[in-house]
Amino acid sequence: GGKDNSSVMPMAAHKQTLTDASVEYESGLTILKFTKIMKEEGEVEIRSGENTFLYAQGMDVDLGYHATGESFTLSLPVVEEEASAADTSIEIPLAGDTFIDASKG
Repeated sequence: GGKDNSSVMPMAAHKQTLTDASVEYESGLTILKFTKIMKEEGEVEIRSGENTFLYAQGMDVDLGYHATGESFTLSLPVVEEEASAADTSIEIPLAGDTFIDASKG
């Protein structure tokens, strides 16, 4: 794969487990919200405790070159299987007043 837009390939719909995705811009903040399954076959498991995540930040709202990108470590709490998404929502501050609302799926 290259680095231009034509090299970006969407994940097959039957494999996509990132759901309820939304992006809001409010009072100078970009807020990403989504639900993600934490353990799934063929993927790196997201566990309670320390996890390393990657993010990239583009230069505008269109799909394209990422001006910045970094990794960050996040320690997730132990969550019971029966917990609802509302009980497991956390906010993760990133560079440039960007937040990710990561909810357990």
